[in-house]
Amino acid sequence: MQNSKVLLLLESLIEEEKRQFRGFLKSSMRVKSKDVIQLLANLEKAQKESNVRALKKENVFAKLFPGAVYEDVKLRNLMRKLTRALEDYLLWKALQDQPLEREIRLNTIYRKRNIYSLFRKSSVKVAKELKASAERGSRYFLEQFNLIKQGYFHPNTEKKEESVMDLQEGFRCLHHFYEIERLHMEVELRNLERIYARKYEADFFDSRTNDYAAPVLLRKVVLLMKNQDAALYFELKDLFFQQTKELNEDDRNVIFLTLLNFAIGESSKKEEQFEREAFDLYQFGLAKGFLFSDGKITGSSFFNIAVLGSKLGASIWVSAFIQKYETNITTPYKNDFLILAKSYLLFAEKKYQEILDQLNNYEFNYALLNLNARSLICRTYFELSSLDASYNDLTENAIVSFEKTIMRNTELSQNKRESYLNFLHVLKRLVKSKKLLDFNQSKQNKLKNSISKFNQLYNKTWLLQKIKTGKL
Repeated sequence: MQNSKVLLLLESLIEEEKRQFRGFLKSSMRVKSKDVIQLLANLEKAQKESNVRALKKENVFAKLFPGAVYEDVKLRNLMRKLTRALEDYLLWKALQDQPLEREIRLNTIYRKRNIYSLFRKSSVKVAKELKASAERGSRYFLEQFNLIKQGYFHPNTEKKEESVMDLQEGFRCLHHFYEIERLHMEVELRNLERIYARKYEADFFDSRTNDYAAPVLLRKVVLLMKNQDAALYFELKDLFFQQTKELNEDDRNVIFLTLLNFAIGESSKKEEQFEREAFDLYQFGLAKGFLFSDGKITGSSFFNIAVLGSKLGASIWVSAFIQKYETNITTPYKNDFLILAKSYLLFAEKKYQEILDQLNNYEFNYALLNLNARSLICRTYFELSSLDASYNDLTENAIVSFEKTIMRNTELSQNKRESYLNFLHVLKRLVKSKKLLDFNQSKQNKLKNSISKFNQLYNKTWLLQKIKTGKL
């Protein structure tokens, strides 16, 4: 019963929704049985306590009907009623939370029931609410098209010569809807090209419009993904910042993530400039709420913001950010992201011993964050060895341990494996030079040349900084 529909629906509800659903269930005309209400209470209690045993069908039935012989059909009937009530609640809540969606549904009901006067009034109301919104995404144009089509072809609508204008407007809305959705599909196709290193043909009818922000910006997204051009990035970013209010959530997210991924990707080539770009985008996303879903932020976004801010010297801002949003992280690895984000902040603040106390006593569940943590431990020991030579051996031990971890990880991509191993190779050479007290200008240049030949290198900026200062 653990993966049953009723439990999956219950798990999707937040506490406020669970409270609201209990009231909905008790007042529902569909559910008159007290057994259904008791079933809900029992299931909620078992879920809250993570009591897997209590969720077995036989135990659920025994809790409902103590001493009775198990009846599978009877339990299934109660579960079906509870499931249907949950579905009805979710539909009701969706309409309550989206007044425009409610009016659109009513408009369709009036049309199908041929209540023409209510249908026309509702059509005017929907059209007015759509136009009042600043968004001009595909949903806007689709709903406008549907209003025009349903209104024009309703048998009670009088066909006049000026109705041609309605049909022309319908064509225009349909065109905009098609173009925006086509561009969304092409953006995803270009993403797959990058992932699988292959070219995919997309033979689309290309009829363009420049009337609205969404198609203009999405076309630039496709161009940026094709050409990987920094000038296009800055042009798209400026337009996006200016026209954000005109975009719906889907269009906005595609453009925002494209800009962010480009900045992060370019940071490996021109780190300082594009790390700043990525950080600025994250801050913009925070201010506008782009990074949140139901008030929650992903662990990866939280972590990336903390790391970038720490590297760029914004320690005070990062500290405030962590305190403000650490309870808003949504991920099964919440603590992993939080611990490592705090460790990067400590590294920026040069509180090296605190990092070791924190990371050496914490077991990561997320393998990639464990590797990241180990690389930070290696760097921390190296920084400490610059202050106290007795840490040299500990640095070498950390490097050897990290190498073994990498080699044992069979799920690591070739690029990541190469990036980490190259980082450790350079770090070992730095430790060796430090122990021998031998790191003249010639050796610095040799190591720089060696680094320039690596296609993949983790912590490249930090390594180059260590080489440049020559203070090992």
